[in-house]
Amino acid sequence: VSTQSTGLLVVDFMEKRAHSPLPLCSPFQIVLKRTQTIFLRFFTIITSAILVLVALTVSIFLCLRDAFFFEPPISTATFHALKEMFVKGIKFPDANRRTSEILQAKGYPVEEHFCHTKDGYVLALHRVLPRTSVTLPSPGSSLATTSNTTSSSSYLSQSGNTVRINIFEDLVGSQTGRNGHINGHNNIDTRLKSEPASSRKERNTRKESEIELKPAKRVVLMHHGLIQSSAVYLMKDENSLPCVLADAGFDVWLANNRGTSYSRHSRFTSSDPEYWDFTWADMGEYDLPAEIDYILNLTGQSKLVYIGHSQGTTQAFAGFSINSGELSEKVSLFIAMSPAAFVRAEKTLLRLLSNLEESPRLLNLLVGHGELLPLLYPARALINSLQMLFPIWALMGLLFFEVLMGWNDRNLDPYKLPVIFWHTPDSTSTKNLQHYFQVIKSSHFHAFNYGPVENVRRYGRSTPPTYDLSAIKCPVALIYGKLDKLLDMDRLLCHVKPVYLRCFDDYKHMDLLMGTDAHIKLFPLVTQIINSHSHS
Repeated sequence: VSTQSTGLLVVDFMEKRAHSPLPLCSPFQIVLKRTQTIFLRFFTIITSAILVLVALTVSIFLCLRDAFFFEPPISTATFHALKEMFVKGIKFPDANRRTSEILQAKGYPVEEHFCHTKDGYVLALHRVLPRTSVTLPSPGSSLATTSNTTSSSSYLSQSGNTVRINIFEDLVGSQTGRNGHINGHNNIDTRLKSEPASSRKERNTRKESEIELKPAKRVVLMHHGLIQSSAVYLMKDENSLPCVLADAGFDVWLANNRGTSYSRHSRFTSSDPEYWDFTWADMGEYDLPAEIDYILNLTGQSKLVYIGHSQGTTQAFAGFSINSGELSEKVSLFIAMSPAAFVRAEKTLLRLLSNLEESPRLLNLLVGHGELLPLLYPARALINSLQMLFPIWALMGLLFFEVLMGWNDRNLDPYKLPVIFWHTPDSTSTKNLQHYFQVIKSSHFHAFNYGPVENVRRYGRSTPPTYDLSAIKCPVALIYGKLDKLLDMDRLLCHVKPVYLRCFDDYKHMDLLMGTDAHIKLFPLVTQIINSHSHS
């Protein structure tokens, strides 16, 4: 039994406890065995149901793909590649790696930071350093294997090429995110729980130079899309955009939004409804300012370059417009890749679901309350225990996102699909998705619509206010794919006057990050745009 899987870990624990030296007729042993039997039966039923649903969904999609509104998403080459991976049982180490571990495996030193939002979320930031800028212990060295956490008197924690920056001010150790971990790993130094406040204050006020390895010429902050995390930027290995920018000398930071497996809250857990009470508007109002201020304070820079993809642009358009007097002035250039302010979602499931926006009960029945895709983690636990199923999981992911958002595999490396669809989807709130439904239905870029009564209480008006994109003071560059079904670029260009505009005729929504030729056609162009249009 693999103890790496969350669900199976409990089974393993119970088995060990069941064989503990208790008296044969011990009431505790009897209750424990009965509980174990009930749990195993329940887990078997759940996993069987998931497999049946997967099989039925694949069958339905394959039968209806020619009669429905989407083109066949699986090319012959991709089908044969997935079949080969399944038959040969190919392993995918990057699937189970965190963002910092993926970068480390490619030879990039990483700093892992945590910043706090005003409403209590704790968000992970990954700082990517050039491969030649610093020499850290290699994986397997004595330091790498023995120094996984810092002492109370040290700032840095080195593990392989990962440098953790443990800066926590008044964190409650027992309040955690997903299962008490950030992306499945406990990154909080538990010794900080009992650390005296005076010691913590002294450590947090040290000179910034003590935690900087090598300052880069220009700071770049990158934000991911909907139901994704910072790992989505690394699906092209050394040819990924963060790696290209880091090697070019930029100080690259990868951010993670609230609700992802890289976030937690100082008061609520992921089991609390309050934890999931957010949309991309909150990310723009709270997450972005916290991340930008944290990075600028640490690096000593006055401005940074912001690169967003999909939802990363949505929250930026909202945040930069409502905080235009402060936030956007701290950004020297905003590069919006697949800019999703006005969302068309033509011929996608998102468009169909948006028609149910006026029927909240039916909509909640379909997408649920609180956390979106709550069965994602149990399903991953099952797949992780049987890694030969990774290609099947990738096939399901490709079909799901083709229907939902109009993706396909035409410009994706088929041998990377199991890794791509292991890191996508990540978790977010149902309310966040509902906000996109509202934008699609109304064809306006506005705050969340709570209904006339609640809107008056929150906004002082019966309808939600729209975001004034003309208030954004930083220069904006727009890059998108002509085949992207989600975007309404015509409407966006009526409100934003970009300093640079580029359309790729053969790209879809995700091709800008993962396209097989993106490192040739696009990533060098991003470097040129930064050098030409970004000014400190």
